[in-house]
Amino acid sequence: MTDRIYEEQSRPQPHPQPQSQAQAEARPGADLVSQEPHEELGPLLNPARLIPARDILRDRKLIPDVAGIYGWWFDTPLPDVPLDGTLAIGARRLLYVGIAPRKPSAAGSVSNSTLRHRITRNHLGNRIGSSTLRRSLAALLKSELELEFLPDRDRPFMSSEHEARLSGWMDAHAAVSVLPHSSAWEVEDRLVASNTTVFPLNVRGADHSFVSQLRTLRKRQPMTAGGGVTDSV
Repeated sequence: MTDRIYEEQSRPQPHPQPQSQAQAEARPGADLVSQEPHEELGPLLNPARLIPARDILRDRKLIPDVAGIYGWWFDTPLPDVPLDGTLAIGARRLLYVGIAPRKPSAAGSVSNSTLRHRITRNHLGNRIGSSTLRRSLAALLKSELELEFLPDRDRPFMSSEHEARLSGWMDAHAAVSVLPHSSAWEVEDRLVASNTTVFPLNVRGADHSFVSQLRTLRKRQPMTAGGGVTDSV
């Protein structure tokens, strides 16, 4: 494990996104950041430390094994991804938030997933079919990393060599912030629907300007009819 596990950062600054008064009133999550207690969202949106992906891969215990919400920060631009309304810490931008476990289903089904499992097994686990973030990154970096998608029974699929290319890119450019929370889906829903901060790689429940283009890019990953990875991991 490296001597410098964490990266100390300066306070994040949101990049303004134009919006009308009607748009702000139409979304229940508007002005969320100002409404939520700083103590609750600080570790997620204004962390004193970010945990680089390269260090997580060396020591998974850096991620707490509890329920919560997490953010993915990237230090290099992604093709076509708009940055208006995103938070910045130094060179890094917060582009995606996710939760573990997922929201309980209407039928009462409950997941036992944790922050550690979601981040290390899904997002850093070398399978785009098990992570909506990896799937989106693969779609955006297809040309840059020369990735090829293969048809599978119900999920997008890449060879182990191409999954390794994507993992290597994340290792070099991604970092994570985490916030333990027993009902993380409530925070996520309000954040993603908010006009205050934009998370351009989020798909489920998102209403930002990039979501349609991102969905189109993701659909170009071949798979047989009738299936696909959900937008909740």
